[in-house]
Amino acid sequence: MESGEPRDGTSETPREAINDPDTHPQVWLDRRTRATIDEARRASYASAAQACTVLQRGSRMSSEVLFAATHAQKLEAWWVLVDDQLAVNSVGTDLALRRVRARARRWITAEPASGEPGTLFDHALAHAARTAARDFLHTTGRLLVEHGKRLDHVVGEEELDDEEPPSRGRRPGSVTGDPDAQNSDPTRRT
Repeated sequence: MESGEPRDGTSETPREAINDPDTHPQVWLDRRTRATIDEARRASYASAAQACTVLQRGSRMSSEVLFAATHAQKLEAWWVLVDDQLAVNSVGTDLALRRVRARARRWITAEPASGEPGTLFDHALAHAARTAARDFLHTTGRLLVEHGKRLDHVVGEEELDDEEPPSRGRRPGSVTGDPDAQNSDPTRRT
């Protein structure tokens, strides 16, 4: 195994390949989404390891460590849902992102209030989960906007390649292409 490959057998995409402006938009979105899923997973593992280290040392768990661990795990959970959409449902990356975004929006806005009063600890964990959902929405929104811009750029280039010079092609409205034709629309009767 090469030194640049991770131990789990998957190949990482170099940052240059992800951000290459000549990469097709769908390939770019696939690579960027996969890289973001991996980043979220690594951040979750790192924050959990930090929390375990604090506990193993017998130190008090600070609110920053607890918030970071909860936030990272909740953020990873949203990205795992995207990964599940890609793997299990075999949908395109843009559709997978949109489906999970819709679910995150519903979760943020439609989550019913608890019937019982909670503790400050419960409130802090809920706040970390909501913040992770908002961060997920922000990141996926940026990915989808960039994907849309790249698609528009590709479509614009394809349209420019498909256009013929006006002197050789058909006149606008001409069905036959004959510039001397009297009636360019054969279905219209005069």
